[in-house]
Amino acid sequence: MHLTLGLIGSGMIGTSIARLAISAGLDVVLSNSRGPATLADLVSELGGQARATTAAEAARAADLVVAAIPLMAFRKLPVEWTLRTPGIPVPVPQLTELVETAVRQPAGEAELPSAD
Repeated sequence: MHLTLGLIGSGMIGTSIARLAISAGLDVVLSNSRGPATLADLVSELGGQARATTAAEAARAADLVVAAIPLMAFRKLPVEWTLRTPGIPVPVPQLTELVETAVRQPAGEAELPSAD
């Protein structure tokens, strides 16, 4: 069975996970908050097993989704996404597994309930 990894967030953590996934033989669907066009260089570097799209499409296309975004950015995910795990908004209908990296950034986190 061939697996596809969806990445919501393509910063240092997301990119590192993408490289590892590709080396393990997975296809990777990358996304970020600035849009697929901004990932063209990264997709070119990663090769034929990678493509860029929106966060919603990355989640729909994947067998496993990694949310490698700052904790505060979860609030910016589409409102039509539903809570599957408390505090983790993900598109439930086609998502089988979610891994979140909980990239914490102290500035602004005082507004959030405790994540501990």
